[in-house]
Amino acid sequence: MMGGEIEQIKRRIKKAAGVLADDDHLRSEGKLDQVVGKVKIKVERVKGKLQQAVDQMKAAVAAKRASRWTK
Repeated sequence: MMGGEIEQIKRRIKKAAGVLADDDHLRSEGKLDQVVGKVKIKVERVKGKLQQAVDQMKAAVAAKRASRWTK
């Protein structure tokens, strides 16, 4: 589980506690926290994909440089 997913679970619990306690503030806070958690998850995924792309570009550049020196 990623950190964002754990945080989202915590936020759902907070929202549910607000519903059970009939506390509108806690419920709203839980909803907002859930959205923040979803955004964090998406950012983590995009970060991973960008890192893969950078790594692929680095490998391609290194391979191209190596091929120039072997000729």
